[in-house]
Amino acid sequence: MLSARKEAIDNYHRDTKNFIKGTIAENAPSFRFSSQKGINIGALVEALDQTIPEPVRDPGAEPVMLIARSFDVNKNPAATGKMSKEALSEGLLIRGILPRRYDIRKSGQAGRHRSKTG
Repeated sequence: MLSARKEAIDNYHRDTKNFIKGTIAENAPSFRFSSQKGINIGALVEALDQTIPEPVRDPGAEPVMLIARSFDVNKNPAATGKMSKEALSEGLLIRGILPRRYDIRKSGQAGRHRSKTG
């Protein structure tokens, strides 16, 4: 039974290596994991840390954020006494640091935003 399991694992690794041979992933780490069952997640994180270098960050630089999507947040005027003009944005901060309660102002250029604390 043990030899059949080892043989199955060896076949899995051989078949995987043959499948990715000649591609950009040929020398990438290969292992089994399951995010749904939480199996081998530590190995995945370790492989990511070893394979993809952490970028050099400048915390003093002006923040730059790539906006993936944004939503208008409409608060009920009856509850607050006034109409709200707020929005929520999701994205990737690629430079700088955003302090808590950072106020983002759109600059007028498509895809460009200016930020200031408020």
